Amino acid sequence: MHPFCLSVKVCCDWSHHHTNLSLLCGLPSGLKEHFFVKEKMTWDSASKYCKTYFHDLSTFTNENEEQPFLEDAAHQPSHAWVGLYKESGVWKWSGGENATYINWDTSNKQPENGCAFLHKGHKKLHDIDCNDKYSFFLVYVNPA
Repeated sequence: MHPFCLSVKVCCDWSHHHTNLSLLCGLPSGLKEHFFVKEKMTWDSASKYCKTYFHDLSTFTNENEEQPFLEDAAHQPSHAWVGLYKESGVWKWSGGENATYINWDTSNKQPENGCAFLHKGHKKLHDIDCNDKYSFFLVYVNPA
């Protein structure tokens, strides 16, 4: 296999281009790419899968980073986990940093549950029990 190629074992959607990926080649070093994974998992299982085979669940810390997800979410067949969870009453990104930007659905008055997903219709974040099963967005970072 080419040293700049990555085998993808699940059916994915490349942001803005629907495809069944089997190989991703030529990503420049350090470039991040986000993928929608159709397989449904709990938040913990999706997080472990992403960290084992790719990098992490997708995160966005500001509106500019979030915009591609909002555009892509409407075209996906289901809601999808993102890398946002609640620990000791504080919302954090899966990398461990506190979440200062969270685009909650305003009808979701006070998020109580432990994990967040991007709603495909509203294009806003919702909280739900982490043991529910959803598709997910993952991020792959090509090593430098």
